[in-house]
Amino acid sequence: MTELEKNVLELVAQAFNKDIADIGLDTTFKDDLAASSLVMVSLIANIEEELDVMIPISEAAKFKTVADLTAAVAAEA
Repeated sequence: MTELEKNVLELVAQAFNKDIADIGLDTTFKDDLAASSLVMVSLIANIEEELDVMIPISEAAKFKTVADLTAAVAAEA
């Protein structure tokens, strides 16, 4: 697992009040985490601040899994 993947997993765990051990790259936002749009916007804002990247909020709904989000962050880094 890369450092970026670990960082994104930590931020996802914080956003959803989950233990990082319960979240993996294949974790789905809709089915596994029951993500609301409000939590996703907050998560994206935290990722932008912590990892110094810009992810368009309009992209948030397109992320099905943590891996999708991580790939978007990697593309912006």
